[in-house]
Amino acid sequence: MRFFVSRFGPVVVAISLAVGASGCGQPAATPDTIAADIAGINQRLQGSWRLNGYTPDVALEPMLAMWLAGAQRSLVVRFDGGSLQADAPGQAFAFHYDRPFTVSNVAGNNFTLTTVTQNGDPLVSYCQLDPQNQGLQFYSQTEPFRGRGVLARTGGP
Repeated sequence: MRFFVSRFGPVVVAISLAVGASGCGQPAATPDTIAADIAGINQRLQGSWRLNGYTPDVALEPMLAMWLAGAQRSLVVRFDGGSLQADAPGQAFAFHYDRPFTVSNVAGNNFTLTTVTQNGDPLVSYCQLDPQNQGLQFYSQTEPFRGRGVLARTGGP
């Protein structure tokens, strides 16, 4: 079990993050507007989200693919302040992850979300919140966990 969490923890975080940040055509931002934009995204992220789907860019190892198939729709991600927590119940492979995260490169509903592995390696995802704040699409950038996914809100902030 300990091997599973340390080996596959980064993929859970990577699939628990977001898609599509771009800042083309945006007016120059000031430090105050940047801070306000980041605070706005952080506020919108607060609460619980359920993994609704994930498609890796490259096929996952068989054991991880099997676990992920079982975790679909049961993995819950919580954003609480600057902490990202992910939990997947299970009898054989229960999972818990708790790491700090940062938001950057905010452009409307798009942003970059970065967290770290237990070894301190960054996990980067491009994210997009839907306008109603009920869905979060992500594209995780970090190898070997590159892929696209969707989180759906399960509760409010």
